[in-house]
Amino acid sequence: MAAEEKKKILGYAAGSPWRFAGRALYQMHLVKAETARRHIPGELKLVEAFGYTLGGFFLAHYNDSPVGPFDEWNVDDPEIEQLVVIAGIVWNPPTSCAWAARVLVNDKGACRHGRMEVGLPSQLASFSHPVISVRNKGGTHQNRFNFFNSDIKEEETHGLDVSRGSFNPWCRISMAHSLMNEATRKGPPLNFCLPSFSGNTRQQPNILKYSCDLSCRVAASKPASISAPEHIPGSDHLDADILEILSSKPVLALSFEDMQMAVRAPTVLISKQAAAVNEKGAG
Repeated sequence: MAAEEKKKILGYAAGSPWRFAGRALYQMHLVKAETARRHIPGELKLVEAFGYTLGGFFLAHYNDSPVGPFDEWNVDDPEIEQLVVIAGIVWNPPTSCAWAARVLVNDKGACRHGRMEVGLPSQLASFSHPVISVRNKGGTHQNRFNFFNSDIKEEETHGLDVSRGSFNPWCRISMAHSLMNEATRKGPPLNFCLPSFSGNTRQQPNILKYSCDLSCRVAASKPASISAPEHIPGSDHLDADILEILSSKPVLALSFEDMQMAVRAPTVLISKQAAAVNEKGAG
């Protein structure tokens, strides 16, 4: 195991809460209930109305993590970037929790930690900021996408390509300038908690519950749009579901700036081992 990867694993092993700092876009979509159910354990009840639930994604860019600060972001030396695809909202009296159908992250230590400790369906991915066209009164010129840059023209559109395995790109997230301008970046400071379910995976078969405590400046943003190839070699119907969730109708987009996030260790909500023993006894 490489020394850098060992360092990252040891950083997470220090215990919860695992702390991250950076910025994010949290976007809620109307997702078909039948699509969401394919990713949610049968033991949990989906919150739905008129055949839809609230899913979407959480796109984060971290410049600090449990293994310490990273270098200033540049194309050749990226910080941790993460895309959490949320299948839907699941009922957990007296409140509700999100269920992540897929977590894509560009860091091996973070991917392993998500799988082994938090019970997330984490996969390695790469995030690239492609050269894009910028339209202004002086014509068109080329520019690299700069995530949440405030010093840009109103007409710019910004892309983020997410790639998995040998397929590049797996999807593209396009964001408008309104996401990056100074007025949006400096929304009011808020403290809140995002409770979530996880588990039901090979590494963590139990159904778990964990929380993300956030402190950040929050502002409404213009929703990002998602585009993907019509056919991805080697993909299955669950992979198609993920892209369907991402490209479904957005209802709200929020930018999180100056974000400090503390992820607390999960607790067991439903023990699959105990359930198996009870079923065997009843039989």
